[in-house]
Amino acid sequence: MKGKEIAFSSELNTLIGIRGSGKSAIIESLRYVLDIPFGEKTQAEKV
Repeated sequence: MKGKEIAFSSELNTLIGIRGSGKSAIIESLRYVLDIPFGEKTQAEKV
């Protein structure tokens, strides 16, 4: 994906796909890039 850009909404973003399509892998990749340790709750989950 070199040179690609993804724009995220500040309100809501969704990942839709069949089982095994890589949705969880994308989420875990984002957590890795954003340096959110595995198992750490996100701000929304802390509420």
